Amino acid sequence: MIPKIIHQTWKTTELLPHMKQSQHSFVQLNPNWTYILWTDKMNRRLIKTYFPWFLEQYDDYEYNIQRADAVRYFILWLYGGIYADTDIICKKSLDKLLLEFEDLEQDLGIVRSSNLDYYSNWFMISSVRNSFWPRVWQQLVENKKCTYCITRHLKIMTTTGPLLIDRCIKKYKPPLRDLQAGFNDCSVCDTQCVCNNCYIINTNAGQWNSWDSKIMNQLLCKWQYILLLVLVVFILLITIHPCNSHNQI
Repeated sequence: MIPKIIHQTWKTTELLPHMKQSQHSFVQLNPNWTYILWTDKMNRRLIKTYFPWFLEQYDDYEYNIQRADAVRYFILWLYGGIYADTDIICKKSLDKLLLEFEDLEQDLGIVRSSNLDYYSNWFMISSVRNSFWPRVWQQLVENKKCTYCITRHLKIMTTTGPLLIDRCIKKYKPPLRDLQAGFNDCSVCDTQCVCNNCYIINTNAGQWNSWDSKIMNQLLCKWQYILLLVLVVFILLITIHPCNSHNQI
């Protein structure tokens, strides 16, 4: 059973304008749900109180977004409910969504990108004490350091973020519902998200993104055009390259 709790997290209770819009949409459309905004202080207190074995690693993360990523896996195990990033807009009541889970007898739902075909961690649904999350904790520990992560983006994505979740799901294959079709039809590759029948819309504000994140997103979303450009340049280089042989005088 999935409890009616909505979790979001930010540094403090002082939200940015687009975050206030997100918070308001979830609270207004789900009045019979409990809403919790987890601040950095609350997050650390939760880890220290219930998961002290992880506190040293939690404090040792280089970037705060890594802590924000990691703590959501502990929150969902402890309390269950729905986790949503603060750039997500709720479009209709989530009550029907929970009924769909009961009909399918599933207690875990994780959003999957329709464009890039990988699972992510920006919207997740879980029962209390779901057995999937301890496996994610194990991967957090095993992937604390990433030797090949040469940029901030790769380090975050791989050690605590979407790539970690995607890897865990494909490795452990937990029974879950893909939150994709009819749920949210937009991704980071869409310049504007319009979906009247979706439960949510991801505005992809990218609050944690830096320059390397923007470059990586462009590479992922426009790889076909980039590949075509590389092929065209390659063909041109072959065509105009001067002949290596000379006529002897």
